[in-house]
Amino acid sequence: RNSPKNQHGTKSSSSRSIRQSVWDSDLDLLVKHLPNAMDKNSQSAYVRAFEGVTRDKYRRMLGSAFDKGLADMSSPYALSNGEVLKNKNAVLAFGLEYVSKLYSEIEQISMSDADASEKLNKINAIKYRLDTIQRTESMRCYNWGAIVGLQYEGHQQYGLSIEQDSDLNEIKACSMPHSLGEVNMLSIPPWHPNSTVKVVKVN
Repeated sequence: RNSPKNQHGTKSSSSRSIRQSVWDSDLDLLVKHLPNAMDKNSQSAYVRAFEGVTRDKYRRMLGSAFDKGLADMSSPYALSNGEVLKNKNAVLAFGLEYVSKLYSEIEQISMSDADASEKLNKINAIKYRLDTIQRTESMRCYNWGAIVGLQYEGHQQYGLSIEQDSDLNEIKACSMPHSLGEVNMLSIPPWHPNSTVKVVKVN
């Protein structure tokens, strides 16, 4: 079976490689300690640490997704372009805004009078919401990077594809062309957290 290629003739990024989870053992350990902090200062310190670690990981992962989309559609020199960097910073800020809204919820939970197990259950629920945001915004960053790459290369249109099998990186279907002159960050996929719809070049 043939896998789709980017403009360099190499295999384009699969949605699985783009939508990696933000969670690792260090973050899980931090989450487990949050409800057990004995005083307000300790609780606040854990929340600030959690916020700092997750924000840094989100920024790196969203930035990597944008770079993959850009690289799949344009030359390696595009990332040094001022307008491209402006677009990258804009989509990163857009994604991080969703994450920031949840930090105050975590702080309220950690400082509440509920017992440790109840706190942990509530924090874990927010943890999965954060992971959902990560999957969604990573695809948005990839697709916006692809849009910016196409614009950088002088294209006028883009298409949308659906991955049938992310292991084989096969394309199930491609939409009718859309105008690059009418596109913005909210008009492109993803439209739900499990979306594998990607921006592609129209020949």
